[in-house]
Amino acid sequence: MILKQSTVTFGVLAAAFAISALYQLYRAALMEVPEYDAFTPATGAAYLGFIGISALVLTDRRWAWWVVSALVLALLALGVLWYYPVVATAREMGFVDWLEGSLYMGLLFVAGFLCTLKLLGTRLLPEKG
Repeated sequence: MILKQSTVTFGVLAAAFAISALYQLYRAALMEVPEYDAFTPATGAAYLGFIGISALVLTDRRWAWWVVSALVLALLALGVLWYYPVVATAREMGFVDWLEGSLYMGLLFVAGFLCTLKLLGTRLLPEKG
């Protein structure tokens, strides 16, 4: 069975956004910091938009890989430069918060790696021997 790079990349990103959305719903139920914990219609639309943009890789067109790469890079920068310094310090980070942040950022890094491989024309194949 051979997995297509586009399918794996989309699956990784869909998993990242699903984990993040479920976590945001969890935070909204707690509502400890209303400024950051609300799950609004705009929040839901953003997650749907991210999944929609991620689905562009399924077309396997070069421009789509560039668009998704830009999204991943922007989300990584947002996480590192805004979320952790601002939001994470506004509330106490428990195990669930740490787990979600680690999984989400980790999956974004994996997706970014897959996008980079695709844009460089590199494939990972098992060695024959």
